[in-house]
Amino acid sequence: MKNDSLEQFARSVIDEAVPSAAFEQLCVLRSAGTLEILDQIANHIAYGYSRGNWSFEDADAAINHLWAFLCSQKDFEIPPYFYSVYEAFDAGEYYHAGDRRDISPEDRYTKPLIEKILGS
Repeated sequence: MKNDSLEQFARSVIDEAVPSAAFEQLCVLRSAGTLEILDQIANHIAYGYSRGNWSFEDADAAINHLWAFLCSQKDFEIPPYFYSVYEAFDAGEYYHAGDRRDISPEDRYTKPLIEKILGS
């Protein structure tokens, strides 16, 4: 049930902003604080992406909505693990200076960064 709730919540924030009440409910259900839940969701998305269960577009959208939610909180802290996953998806959103256009930023940056994050 707990992993289903994490998947359900993560999928729910692909197309919309993170609802505060639902986030708080997830914290209670998983007996964890905000920072721990953000890390758990980021890990869940990263792992799902690495296994092909999440597309880049869906994972990137969900992580971006979680980032916006985090930044909207008063006196927020940025969990380092969550931030590393956020940055991995962010790096795949655009061509970086000097990049060839025949290699996708997702392949060049996101995939190896996610593999590195999950391997550590």
